Amino acid sequence: MKFSLVAAVLNIAAVQAVAIPAEAAESIDNAGPSGPVQINVPKMMTPKYRPTAKRAIIRYPAFTLQAKGKAKSAMSMDPNGQSGTFRIGAGMCSKCTLLSAHYRLVSPEGNEVGPTDGVYIHHMTSHLSPKTSENPISGGIPSIGAGAYFIDRGEDSGQSDTVFTSADGRFESGYQITGTPSVSVSYDFVNYKDTPRQLHLELEYEWLDGIVGKDAGHTLKTVAGNPKLMGKSVSTPMRVSKDTTIMWARGHLHQGGVSMTVKVNGAVKCVSNATYDTAGVITSMSLCPKAIDLKKGDSMTIESDYDTNKHKLREASDGHGGSAHGKLGGSDVMGMVAMSYTS
Repeated sequence: MKFSLVAAVLNIAAVQAVAIPAEAAESIDNAGPSGPVQINVPKMMTPKYRPTAKRAIIRYPAFTLQAKGKAKSAMSMDPNGQSGTFRIGAGMCSKCTLLSAHYRLVSPEGNEVGPTDGVYIHHMTSHLSPKTSENPISGGIPSIGAGAYFIDRGEDSGQSDTVFTSADGRFESGYQITGTPSVSVSYDFVNYKDTPRQLHLELEYEWLDGIVGKDAGHTLKTVAGNPKLMGKSVSTPMRVSKDTTIMWARGHLHQGGVSMTVKVNGAVKCVSNATYDTAGVITSMSLCPKAIDLKKGDSMTIESDYDTNKHKLREASDGHGGSAHGKLGGSDVMGMVAMSYTS
């Protein structure tokens, strides 16, 4: 069955809780990315984007990533993947303006895990309430339930933040939170190992106290249907409903992908290129180098480029050695662009 855009949206927005949480009251005091980190307690860090900002890591209670073949998640995009939803938000600021945010998975010892450890992040998408936003660019992953779209993460995101201001932090904008935040994180993970793993989700974010500057939103745009395994696939045109500035943008591809391109009225505005490691895994996507100004009535498209002769598709976790396919059908390929905007 051909993998469709509708199936992709349903999958990414899956809310089926499969992870097994540890005790919510659990507390650990071990060496995280910069010293002791406790569950649900912010660990303060040095800010990156503005010296007057605050930056912290919050580690959330442990969950079990089931052993290969044991998850049985119907909505996973991998034959043996594990999909579900985390509910987080403890320890986050309220009545504040976020400058950046980033998700990662870590071991109980505080070490980030990834493909070299047998753990693959297919995707994480999230929504935050209480917040509403009017997306000025049509299309994209829809909001499921309450709240506004927040941030996303794939294995190709690497260590890069999602940013809600300019790269130098000087533009007066940010993701504004007006109350106590509650975040729903839909995820799809793959364990290539035969043993289960205890892992933690961490949120690293930077913020200013109070409501500052223009409110920023975030959105994830996708090409239509299943991208071609060779060559370029283009989205349907997306209309701009009011003057908007895209402050930050990054492509999202799976193995086999080369680049994502953003065009406005047919003109190339940004190309986000994939970087591969020696194992053939995408470790990062380049960021759009500057802001993109949009006017009401503009038409935006995004374009994926795959070359599976140069870069082979990700291997499925079921051990047969072939490329990964989703349970809803179709090869495990995506072509998306995540972007933050102000209006």
